[in-house]
Amino acid sequence: MSKVSYPPTLRRNSTSCTRRIGVVEETHIEFEGAPSSVAQARHFAHAVLEASGAIDDEWPVAQVVSELATNAVVHAGTPFVVSIAHDDSHIRVAVTDRRPLARASMRRLSNDTTTGRGLRLVQTLGQAWGIDQTDAAKTVWCELVRGS
Repeated sequence: MSKVSYPPTLRRNSTSCTRRIGVVEETHIEFEGAPSSVAQARHFAHAVLEASGAIDDEWPVAQVVSELATNAVVHAGTPFVVSIAHDDSHIRVAVTDRRPLARASMRRLSNDTTTGRGLRLVQTLGQAWGIDQTDAAKTVWCELVRGS
């Protein structure tokens, strides 16, 4: 089991775990369902990528983390878990909240619309994205190609 050093602000309000599954390393952390957690989630992503030598992929990962965490705060309003898994070729970002019926979907947009573009950005940045739902939770995930 490897350990990632997180900024003190992340340790205070969250629990984290890192585990290695074959050649894939996955790290996850739980955040409060509060607006300040979105910035903490981005800091978490930075720490994970820096510790694993994948810092070159920070910008797209940070955008995906920010969008998915914001959706969890705005639409679910529950604590949420950010998970980052990676191998030599891909990075998978997933955000799980405890409100499975708050559906994640792309909206129809007009030129006057000021919100609702997050999942389109996630789709553009990622190679694939999707939603996994259970009776108790919803996970929105995105897979990015490393180095793209």
